Amino acid sequence: MQALATVQKPFAAPTAARSTGRRALAVRAAAAPEQLSRRALAGFLAAVPVLLPASRALALIPDDDDEELVEKARANRAKRLAAERETQQAFSRSAKGLDRVLEQELIPVQRAINNLAQSGAQLEAGDVKAAAGTLSGGWVRDFESAANKLSYTDSSKSSAAAVFSSLSSLQAAAASGSAADAKRGFVATVSALKGWASAANVTADLKGL
Repeated sequence: MQALATVQKPFAAPTAARSTGRRALAVRAAAAPEQLSRRALAGFLAAVPVLLPASRALALIPDDDDEELVEKARANRAKRLAAERETQQAFSRSAKGLDRVLEQELIPVQRAINNLAQSGAQLEAGDVKAAAGTLSGGWVRDFESAANKLSYTDSSKSSAAAVFSSLSSLQAAAASGSAADAKRGFVATVSALKGWASAANVTADLKGL
């Protein structure tokens, strides 16, 4: 019996070792999902700082439905464009006098000044009919187009509108044959034209104002 017992002991040890190995494998298998989830969480947390600036950048983009923000953006852009055009205009003067583009834009304005001066002389002479003829014609349309092109700022645009309104009233007064109304309209138109030329920064480029 003792010999049998001693023979059975060597077989007990491998069974215990196998059992212990199975338990170790089971523990590692159970820990694997936990380790995997920790790695996934660590990866997600690492990506969060990258995602946050993008979300902030998106928040800075104005919504097209927000009309107030859109209008402000348009107004700011218009101001920048006006400032750039004024800078270009000033540079063209400082280089070699007026550049060709600005010079061409000023021709209809100078023509308008000349026609106004002629109509003023005709009104002074009492020839309202002749003044009415001088105040009509294609030069009026050309002047309005040129003035609009040269009006970059809100101030110059407003001044240009005042000139157009005064000139229209002057034409109507002269066409009606009223010398008194035509003379008042002439004074108002010249005053408005001077105000626009100053606002558009072209007074020094014109003659007769």
